[in-house]
Order: sequence, then structure tokens, then C-alpha cells
Amino acid sequence: MATMQLVWISNSPEWEDVQLEASLLARDAERLRLAFRGETDEGGHYGGEIELALRDGVQSLEGEYSVHPPADSPEPFTQVVAFGLTGQLKPGEDGLTYFSGIWDESGVAQAFRIGPLDDQAELASDAPRSAQPGGAQADFAAALAAYALLLPELHNLAAWQQRLTDLSALLAHVAERQAHADATLPDWLREEASGQLEALLDEPVALPGGTPAELRRLADNLAEALRRYGYPLCAAWLGLAEPDA
Repeated sequence: MATMQLVWISNSPEWEDVQLEASLLARDAERLRLAFRGETDEGGHYGGEIELALRDGVQSLEGEYSVHPPADSPEPFTQVVAFGLTGQLKPGEDGLTYFSGIWDESGVAQAFRIGPLDDQAELASDAPRSAQPGGAQADFAAALAAYALLLPELHNLAAWQQRLTDLSALLAHVAERQAHADATLPDWLREEASGQLEALLDEPVALPGGTPAELRRLADNLAEALRRYGYPLCAAWLGLAEPDA
């Protein structure tokens, strides 16, 4: 087994990614269970476990990790923190398999990655891996699917559900034209689809009055994270970046 890393990807240039080495607890043909442990800024430590299904498609899970204070802390109380995790297995740029998705903690959504997940037998095999779509368009589609599962069914976020529906519909239209090898597709992507995508990414989602601060913070983080995945797709459709493979 290659060394697996857990990476919480920063949404801000002011903060670095958080990376931890994962410990393998158990693995079979269907599931993978990992443990992680890190140090807090105050001199304490935190740790928990994650269990993933080794299958295609989006998966969503909930869990907890514990935060322990320093040994000499005057308040030696352990804090239990709940989190949600939504994502899917997909190949990385190195050709190895990673779990890529969204980590949601206290209403803050953050891009997250685990891997590589390939075991030594897989790495030594010459058998081809299952073909999976790659590129900016696939990354954005995976992010939409992850956020759709992450959002709770609350009236306050109904407008966000509609935004995700509109974005998914645009991608479905693009995929349909790609499937039919439409000769006018490059011009349409450049002149119309890119503008539609950018408008949907940049237009604020109106939340109703009285929306709790935690849900407003979640909505703000969703907007920033979607732009993180959506702008590269805009660039690809405009012809400013390499097209999807």
C-alpha cells in the first residue's frame, strides 16, 4: 500500500492546505477504513476514523473526530466534532485513484482528498484501470453532485438547490451536444455556454430573511468552492485552457 494522505484543501490563498498521513485500519474488496491524527496549534492533538466504500459513484457519510487538549491544560476536556463527507473515487493526474470530495464541518464546506487508494497488487498489475472521465468538466460535475447531497433539506437553502439544478442542466445540455459530435459545439461553448456558466457562478443566491448565520456561512462557502471548480471550466470552454480529455 502506498502512503495515503488526507488533504484539507484551503479555499483561501492566506491559508495552506492541511495534510496528514493516514493509517490503514482495515481493507477488503468493498470497504476501506482509515485513521488520522494531527496536532493542534495549542499543543494538543485530534484524531478520528473514516470508512469509505470502494465503489463508483458519489457517496456521502457522517462521522466524528476528537480534539484533545494539551496534557498540562487547566481545562482537560475532550471536544467531539461532527463532520460530513461527500465525494467519489476518481483518478488523479498521476493515474492513481483518490477519493475527492467535500468536507463539511460546522457549516463550512472545504475541498478534501484522500489517497492514493491503490493497493500494491493494483499498482503491480498491468490490467488497465476502468475508464473514467477527467478534466475540468468532470471535476465540476462531481462537485455539483457532492454539494447536492451535502445541502440539508431546509427551506432557507431552497434557492441554492435551484442554482445547483440550473448548473446541472447546463452540463447535461453540453454533454448531450458532445455525445452527438455537434460541429458547432466549440463556438457555442465559447459564445454562449461559458457566459451562462459564469453568470450562474457569479450571481448571488438570495437567502430569505432570518436565515441563521451558520447557513449563510455555508452558502458563502458553497459559492466560493463552486467558483473554484467552475472557473477552470469557463476557461476551457473559452479556449483558454486545454479541453477535457
